[in-house]
Amino acid sequence: TLPLESIAVAGVGGNQGYNDRQCLFLGLIRWINLVRLYRIFGAFEYLNRKMMIGQVALTLLRTTTVLFYVAHWMACIFYFIARAEGFTSNSWAGSVETMVDAEPWGRYFLSLYFSFVILTGFGDNTFYDKNAVESCFVIGYLLISVLLNAFILGSITTVMVADDEISHIFRERVESLNAFSEQKELPESLSELMREYLELLHHTESTSDELILHRYPPTLRKKVLRHLYLDIFRKCPPFRGCKTRFLDEVISMARMEIFNPEMEVVNEGDVVQELFVIVEGVVYGARSASSASQERKAAKL
Repeated sequence: TLPLESIAVAGVGGNQGYNDRQCLFLGLIRWINLVRLYRIFGAFEYLNRKMMIGQVALTLLRTTTVLFYVAHWMACIFYFIARAEGFTSNSWAGSVETMVDAEPWGRYFLSLYFSFVILTGFGDNTFYDKNAVESCFVIGYLLISVLLNAFILGSITTVMVADDEISHIFRERVESLNAFSEQKELPESLSELMREYLELLHHTESTSDELILHRYPPTLRKKVLRHLYLDIFRKCPPFRGCKTRFLDEVISMARMEIFNPEMEVVNEGDVVQELFVIVEGVVYGARSASSASQERKAAKL
């Protein structure tokens, strides 16, 4: 970048130390460097788009960064005001002897402390404004701090509410199930099975095939389903030797279902209109007690 500050100081006949009072205000040229901050906003947008970290962590990191930058900028302005007054008793810096006798870095950290005191709204009897310029600036800074605090609280609240929304939906489903079971006088065992399936649905619904793939065009959706299930269907006895195009159509019309362990999928004697293909897991077949007794009676006859 161009050394605009040095060029401006040399143009008015000053030096790099800014000992000349007319060169003091040329230090404000450094604020042009704030244009580079667009890279920070781009970095946060990239992290949000790529989802490299959690939403809560990203929100805390973003708000903390904004908070620090605002406090730093305002501390620089406080430092500039005190420097323009020569760090005398006519400025806020003159109220503390350590500020007058401190090194530049010490003065900066005291300015940063004063900036955070105003930004957080806690207040401090050690530092306070001494002239009209400082009073006007503090008023504007207080307005900025109110807006910034509202932004931070709003951002964190939005993230927390979004995370709690899923749990709220699950609680509503459980409450509806409890009311239904009580009204219909369902057995406790049957209500417990329905409750377990609700829990399974709560943990797997967000990654179901229908929920994820319905947003995409048919060609892309077909490629994903082919990658997931084509080899499984080819190993299935009813579909051995079938062409890939036919299997693609079958897979696209299929529906993925997840069952809890030891859950009955099909009962003996049911009229089944669906073909079940096991993608993962183990299925056991067992005869019911009634059918076994009927077979024994038929054998005796």
